Amino acid sequence: MPDRLQLVLKNLGVSESEIDKADRVKTARATRKLLVDCTGKEATALVGVIAGAKMETSGTAMGRSLKSASSILDCLRNTKWDLFNGVAHLGDERKMQADLLLQDVRSALSTDELALAGGLAAKLSEAESRAIRLLTPPKAPVVPGPTPPITPPPIAPPPEPPKKGLKQVGTGSRSRLGHRESLSEAQELVQKLQQNPKLRLTIHWTLEEEG
Repeated sequence: MPDRLQLVLKNLGVSESEIDKADRVKTARATRKLLVDCTGKEATALVGVIAGAKMETSGTAMGRSLKSASSILDCLRNTKWDLFNGVAHLGDERKMQADLLLQDVRSALSTDELALAGGLAAKLSEAESRAIRLLTPPKAPVVPGPTPPITPPPIAPPPEPPKKGLKQVGTGSRSRLGHRESLSEAQELVQKLQQNPKLRLTIHWTLEEEG
């Protein structure tokens, strides 16, 4: 695990000296050395190795490191590190958030599992979500189109003035006239037109058939 941690931190821009000072790395190295020193030892010698083991951080931290080593390695293998590489190249208005995100990732990787609230897996999962949000281009604002001009309602033409020289001298209405009544009415109108050539006749008529 120490080798994997060093590689990840190096890819995230952490210097060799800073890597050597990271608690998680120091604890992982000390735990690995202790396991190597204990390999093949008899009971008596084993007690001596454990008693003389150098505690880089603390015995409790080394115990947590040993217990969580398998899950931490899985987490390091499964994390989408390309997301953080993309975040590192952001240079626009998102750069401040990008730098803060990378700083949080480096801090989580450097802190002992015992001292990291929630654990490394949860921190890296949260960091992935933040990276995705940063790398997702914002939606372009909807620009409203030009407002169509308001078409005024059509203006009704003024009524035609009455024609000069014409005035109404008579009117009437008859409904449902038979043959004889129709002839009589027509003859009366014809007679009036004959008597006064200036008269003009307007006709509105309707034919109906008895059913």
